[in-house]
Amino acid sequence: KMDEDRKKFDFTHLDLNELLATFLESTRERLTGTGFSIRYDCPDRVPQIRADKDAILQIIYNLVDNAIKFSGKSRQIDIRLFAIEDELQLSVKDYGIGISGKDQEKIFDRFYRADEPRQMGIKGSGIGLTIVKRITEAHQGQLTIESKPGEGSTFCVHLPIDKNTET
Repeated sequence: KMDEDRKKFDFTHLDLNELLATFLESTRERLTGTGFSIRYDCPDRVPQIRADKDAILQIIYNLVDNAIKFSGKSRQIDIRLFAIEDELQLSVKDYGIGISGKDQEKIFDRFYRADEPRQMGIKGSGIGLTIVKRITEAHQGQLTIESKPGEGSTFCVHLPIDKNTET
């Protein structure tokens, strides 16, 4: 649907902190016994965005799922939500296997999977990050990555703040 621009989004005022808190509560329950720990950091007041709630949940789910899959021996994931100037930034950081520079150029391509995860037997279809990028762009946002092999990855979703709401 996204390829054919048939995906219709229902843009509403959205409190991303509230959405993340609900998501993290359910995720922590599912992660009980796995050894994973998710740290969440956000300011006391978070500006709202105009977004499709289900689409943003898809972004969060895909990024956290990837952080878990590619965590290597680490069991720590850090999620931060913060405002800088006119955008709200959501970052998901893992301390896992990381991504090489050559693969960073291709990981947003549909069905692309780097060699190392395949060799390690990490399952995936190679479309999760493509979906994250397309949803982010449909929300007039940007997706960035910082990663070093063996040190982990940080994916950051930059979304415009809804100027029509009070914070």
